[in-house]
Amino acid sequence: MRLPAAHDDRPARLEMVPLMDCIFLLLVFFVYATLSMIVHRGIKVQLPSARAVAADKHPYVAVAITHDNRVFVDDQPVTIDRIVPAVVARMGQRRDKAVYVRGDERSGFGTAFRVLEQLRAAGIDKVSFECKEAQP
Repeated sequence: MRLPAAHDDRPARLEMVPLMDCIFLLLVFFVYATLSMIVHRGIKVQLPSARAVAADKHPYVAVAITHDNRVFVDDQPVTIDRIVPAVVARMGQRRDKAVYVRGDERSGFGTAFRVLEQLRAAGIDKVSFECKEAQP
């Protein structure tokens, strides 16, 4: 006499719901990891806030002014007199790159004005100041 087995002789099945859950979690992980890798070049400064803020994703050269009025082009310290050659070297052949000035809100207005004056005198007109969005 043959006794029934605890399992049937059916072929094994691959359940799709747990597999879709795993794929969805991987997708969420990679999307989050990609969004958190936004490149911020330059020195970390405390940006002033403004109500009208627009994000720009085009290539740029970062000029940072720290709270003690030191000037950096990307990560390299420069003097205000040497800022134009440093910015032009970072631009390379692409003269259409914008220059973003990241000024610490505790820095002096005079330093930012002198940086802007040097850049404009060299014919670099695409200069913008970075800020963070104001909280309502």
